[in-house]
Amino acid sequence: MEKYTANYANTNPNFVIQNIKGENRVRDKYYPMLCVLKNIIQRGYPTTMSEFLQKSIGSIHMEKNFNKKMGFIDRNIPQWSRTIKGDAEEQYYPAKEFFEDMIPKYLPEYQFIQQLMLPEVAFEDIVEDSGEYFHGQQVDFYLPQAKLVIEIDGQRHKIEDVTRINDKERAMFLQKHMIDTVRLTTSEINEASFKNEQFMKKIKLIEARLKQYSSILNFYKSHYEHPPYFINDYNEKLMKSSAIIRFQVLVISLLQKKRIKLDDNDWRLNILARDVEHFAELAIEDLFIWIKNLCKLNKLPYYKPNIQITYCKDAKDYIFENNVINIDFSLLRRWTDENIDYENVIFVRSDYNDKKNYFEVSISDPIKYKIIYDGEESDIPVLKFLLKNIFGFDDFNDGQIPIIVNTLALNDTIGILPTGGGKSLTYQFTALLQPCISFVVCPIKSLMYDQKYNTFKKYITYNDYISSDQDASEKNQVSKNFANGKYFFIWMSPERFQTPKFRKYLEKLNKEKTIAYAVIDEVHCLSEWGHDFRTSYLNLIKTIRKYCPSSTLLGLTATASSFVLEDLKVEFNLSADNIKTLTSFTRPELNFHVIKDDSESLDDKEKELIQLLKRLDEKDNIFTLDNENSKSGLIFTMLKNGSMGCYDLSLRISGEFNINAEWYSGEIPKKTVSTNGRRVKISVMPQDKFDEYKLKVQNDFQENKYPLLVATKAFGMGIDKSNIRYTIHFGIPGSLESLYQEAGRAGRDKKEANCYILYSREKLTPDEFEILFNPDTSIEEISKIQEKYGFKNSRDILRNFFFWLNSNKGIAYEFKVMKKIYDSFAKKGTTQLIECKKLEYSFSEIQKAIYKLSLLGIIEDWTIENWNKGSQIIKIKLNKYTKKTIMDSLLKYIKRYDKEFNLDITNEQDIKYSKYIKILRDKSLKEYEKAILILLEWGYDNIVYNRRQSIKNILELCDGYSDPSTFKEGIEKFFRFSEKSYLLDHIAQNPTDIESWFRIFYENGENIEEELEENKVILEKNKLQEIQGSLSRLLESYRYNTGLNYISGIVRFLLDEFDNQDGKYRLESALGQIDKYKKDEKQKILKRTLKIGKIAKKENKEDLSELLCEYYPNNIIDIYESLEDNFSLLKVIKNSKERIQKIGGAL
Repeated sequence: MEKYTANYANTNPNFVIQNIKGENRVRDKYYPMLCVLKNIIQRGYPTTMSEFLQKSIGSIHMEKNFNKKMGFIDRNIPQWSRTIKGDAEEQYYPAKEFFEDMIPKYLPEYQFIQQLMLPEVAFEDIVEDSGEYFHGQQVDFYLPQAKLVIEIDGQRHKIEDVTRINDKERAMFLQKHMIDTVRLTTSEINEASFKNEQFMKKIKLIEARLKQYSSILNFYKSHYEHPPYFINDYNEKLMKSSAIIRFQVLVISLLQKKRIKLDDNDWRLNILARDVEHFAELAIEDLFIWIKNLCKLNKLPYYKPNIQITYCKDAKDYIFENNVINIDFSLLRRWTDENIDYENVIFVRSDYNDKKNYFEVSISDPIKYKIIYDGEESDIPVLKFLLKNIFGFDDFNDGQIPIIVNTLALNDTIGILPTGGGKSLTYQFTALLQPCISFVVCPIKSLMYDQKYNTFKKYITYNDYISSDQDASEKNQVSKNFANGKYFFIWMSPERFQTPKFRKYLEKLNKEKTIAYAVIDEVHCLSEWGHDFRTSYLNLIKTIRKYCPSSTLLGLTATASSFVLEDLKVEFNLSADNIKTLTSFTRPELNFHVIKDDSESLDDKEKELIQLLKRLDEKDNIFTLDNENSKSGLIFTMLKNGSMGCYDLSLRISGEFNINAEWYSGEIPKKTVSTNGRRVKISVMPQDKFDEYKLKVQNDFQENKYPLLVATKAFGMGIDKSNIRYTIHFGIPGSLESLYQEAGRAGRDKKEANCYILYSREKLTPDEFEILFNPDTSIEEISKIQEKYGFKNSRDILRNFFFWLNSNKGIAYEFKVMKKIYDSFAKKGTTQLIECKKLEYSFSEIQKAIYKLSLLGIIEDWTIENWNKGSQIIKIKLNKYTKKTIMDSLLKYIKRYDKEFNLDITNEQDIKYSKYIKILRDKSLKEYEKAILILLEWGYDNIVYNRRQSIKNILELCDGYSDPSTFKEGIEKFFRFSEKSYLLDHIAQNPTDIESWFRIFYENGENIEEELEENKVILEKNKLQEIQGSLSRLLESYRYNTGLNYISGIVRFLLDEFDNQDGKYRLESALGQIDKYKKDEKQKILKRTLKIGKIAKKENKEDLSELLCEYYPNNIIDIYESLEDNFSLLKVIKNSKERIQKIGGAL
């Protein structure tokens, strides 16, 4: 007997198929495809019908009564001929007598429970984890709807002490699981007609239990006494749709066992349809629409046999035929043992247990799809068919298909799509097209909750998450269900992969089930260069590779800088071909507005916020709740505490507008209270309440129970809500990526939405601005400016620096942590336990240090043995390293990002290398200490630089704001991928490819020599700004890239922005490196630079000439002849004068 959970309607989901013989033919070429089809059909309870069935029957899931349940129950007494035990010799069946005669006689009000009561039930079918002690034992009767066991004991039973003890233990065990046991003896049954006192007492116990569960039982009673099944058109649709899905599962099972085959000439189906008719034709027609599409996608031959269906409604008229599939089909009847007498008839019946979930993913090997993109054989229409019929969307968003196609081909893939671009659909779609299970790694709990909520809205219900909000038993249950194939995919945090127990679970799971995809959502968190870097992501890919070696990796993000992409390419070990993204990240539905605040008082910013909300409410009634028509809003703030924090702001907005504005943050906010005359800060709620609050506030926001949420960036990755009509940034975020990701929460329904930035300018001097954004500024210089103004007097820019500075303790501090771990535990080739408390550093600091020691090849792997706060223990596994392997690992790591980097002693005078060479020459340091210091110095230099460039890019856009369209164009240039941006990416990886530098400046860029001759330099401002936008993204990562710095300097020169930090400074840096090139290369660069400079504005030529004269002192005449500027002219005159003087002196 096979048991299933599946439905298109809100009726009983559980049913059985009896007498279906044979084993699944797993080696058949159609088998994996049939598994996929079976999974899709059963993807949720309930799930939606296909487009074909909805047109044929109706879209019942759209009906207002869809959530109202209809229960199946038959009026005929179930016939049990063999199962209910008794004495065959004596023809004595007290249990059967109780079931057939006494229930209607002594429980007349509950006579219908005969239809719901199951005899001879195995213990493990009542309590899943019944253990070995009760394994194989049975109870006489079980009524699942009342959690009631009824036992009928024989006389002999009473006198066996062992049995009596066993009965007691069984009853106690069941009671622990909220299941009552009532025991009747055979003598009590025999004397029942005399109204035996003991018998009546137990009948009363049964009756009391039934009354206790009257809610569910009355539901069935009403259906039993007044059958609703065919009283109206809607109920008939429920009946037919329920019959269709059960029949479809039956047909797929027959195909899997090859009882019937797709290439058969005929299928003959002889159906005894006891309570619903004419469902098989629709069921089969729909299946073949699915099969035709899936065959095309799988490149399998498609066949459709001639199908003959015969119906019979009355069992008396039903004739069993040979060489025909005979089926006894009923929705209302529950299964019995009647199938034993008709072994050549397949029985389809409802199950007794309404609550149990029998669903299991149909498993096979992963399918390596070969999707055809275009032409007459294109598979794109098939993908769109699947999209429409599973998810309800008519078409894919831009960029989704390349990710899906690459992933379905079982290629490790990184997918980059804008916020709102539908990243989640790419993994959900691909996972459902594999006959396997998958898992998704999520960095934040709110994202897990949100994605589960949205898949359930699409009627895909077989998924779950494991999060820290769950207790141990809940986590274990989800893990167990996943291992048993109960879910298509689960979401889990990256921290789980750091625990030895979970790794063992994963290893075992990989052996027992096929894992198709390991999805890493928000994959940019994996890189230390990402703005949301998580230490728990550090060893993630290596762990997945080790414990799930056959799974395909899919990393998804809305944001990835060049350094992040470099990390991802190395970690995933993939080529650029497997990075799938859009050429444009445009969101046409979003409008951006910058509101500049130049006031002296920071309090004015809040007033501006209130005024903005008033204007929005007057215009659009943003605080009026109207289900999905509500105009929801999100306010992002950098802080959780204080007057500008999410908690206080939400309270003041609530009071100002008399609404319920909620708040959300990653950690518990604090409020100030007076205690004994002192003002102290306390948490606004305890931790357990905080976890509950966050989940509730997220769900309520999705359900439109309040209009506005004030949140920190902890909510930035965690919501997919279609009707957010506006976002407000209460201060500029730390990067354009953060802005676009957070603002991109709006307009998910593709309708117009507005994104506001309330920007408070800093009151800094020009010199202080220059120091903040000069690429050579040290972290100490930034800290001095920060300390001068303090946090309270800081505005948007300095507050962004403050948060970053606070989260980084500095090189000296990090060096101490790494040295302490090395000195205490670095014994080659061993495994060591680190008790964090004993090291006197925080858990996160130690993890970060371990990661950096792994970059040097000292530590191979680590796991968390104890997560308890204050007593964390980390197990590290050390490599058999040497001085040489440490230095090789250091150089390999740095060269991943800076291809020109080296530690050649001859570079000692070069500003780029001097500090590193100085460390190498320091005889007071041990070799490993030198490697640690160089790693930290290089890291801090580049991370400080990276953060500063990120802030600079968003600052320039906000300062230059004139109108929404120009601002938005500036953002989109940053993210846009074009021919020139791909060329810039190439230069980032190949910084000395001189030919490519100059291809940037010419329209075609292919035939450089010809274009140089004609000097067709790009001069149009919009095209130069396009290049500048793409450069801005790359320059956040690359500080000393010669090619990018050269291009940036020349672009700013042509845009009249040479004084910008990305102009003259970068060109000078590039010329310093070019000065080390071979003579012919240097001359080629000069010649081409002068070609570009020749056609620039006259007033700009002086600055370019000054730089070129400094680095090309022997070519000053060439410079003057090209630029005709005064600076080089004076140099020529001066040099000529000096030569004349020398000649005169010689004479």
